Amino acid sequence: MKKSIAIFLVCLTLLLAGCGQQTYDDGSIIVVIGYDQPTEYTVDLTKVKKDKGFLSVLQYLQEEYNLEIAYTDSGYGAYLTKVGSLEENPLSGAYIYVYTSVQSDFDVSQYAVFVDYKGETLWSSGLGITQMTIEDGCTIYVGVIYW
Repeated sequence: MKKSIAIFLVCLTLLLAGCGQQTYDDGSIIVVIGYDQPTEYTVDLTKVKKDKGFLSVLQYLQEEYNLEIAYTDSGYGAYLTKVGSLEENPLSGAYIYVYTSVQSDFDVSQYAVFVDYKGETLWSSGLGITQMTIEDGCTIYVGVIYW
């Protein structure tokens, strides 16, 4: 009987631990906020929740570095409206745009655009920020595009 209770408690503990917020196992990424003088953050992925793609990274930066972010959560995922001093302004045609070095996330449509950062060509993401791939060594650049 005691053995059955012990096994039950171990299983319950493992089950509850699995329900918590998981973080990435290891690695780091570079996040760039593209001002005239870009601001670069190196993010330790072991400190980032693994549940909302790039939004989780931005929320970590908000908590740890007071990076101001604003977004609208739609049926298709989160849509950025402000990151730092970069801000959407539909009247002037300004929109927050996210670029990535992760090839599987590249926008392959006719609307794909690129940005060069420190000699690396980053493609506009073809995914929403909550679906973006976060992997060790990648670079994600947040900028403004005018349409």
